Amino acid sequence: MGSGSKPRKNDKVIIARQKPKVGSGGASGGAGRPTDAVCPPSFPLSMAANKNLVVGAHVSLQKEGESVFVYAGAEQVGRLNPVLAKQIGECMSSGFRYDGIVKEKQGDRVHVEFIRNL
Repeated sequence: MGSGSKPRKNDKVIIARQKPKVGSGGASGGAGRPTDAVCPPSFPLSMAANKNLVVGAHVSLQKEGESVFVYAGAEQVGRLNPVLAKQIGECMSSGFRYDGIVKEKQGDRVHVEFIRNL
């Protein structure tokens, strides 16, 4: 409407609509990020070979502080890089567990495939 109190024929009605709320993406109400986007169902890892790691050996991940270590039985055989440790560490704090199997051994490197478990 214009400056007068009487409506004119070219006046338009303005409807005030609420703006959508932009949340922080927290876990309340299930508005968080999808689990598969944050916690990969599986991921490969290449690391330095250890004498106890043979093809088919079972390994697991354990979080200690900000670091995530690779264990074969009770022996620590490696660790994740800081970027991957942060991502996988968040998943482990959410209750996921990652177990892996040594897929192949090439010279001084081993290739491990980790799979997410509950």
